[in-house]
Amino acid sequence: MALRRGALRLNAAVERRPVVTAVAVTATKAVVADLMVQLLLERREAVDTRRSALFGTFGGAYQGAPLLPPLGLPARLLSGSLGCGAPGMFQCECSNGRLGL
Repeated sequence: MALRRGALRLNAAVERRPVVTAVAVTATKAVVADLMVQLLLERREAVDTRRSALFGTFGGAYQGAPLLPPLGLPARLLSGSLGCGAPGMFQCECSNGRLGL
């Protein structure tokens, strides 16, 4: 039951703030993966927090950032508007609540 509640909260966060949630989830996955490698494979006595922070930053930027185009963020930024149909480098249109080029 707790897993279901967590999944429902994550889905609600994705709907409210999709970009922030995507970056946060991918950064968290990268940190957890690095911690697993440090503790289970390398069998370190102490965790290298600087390395984990670097992996988290890389995970959020490199894995989370490619999710921006499907969400339509570059088109909104380059058009100079957060709405649709604004003149700019790209012409965008809305259909079914999604932004497309």
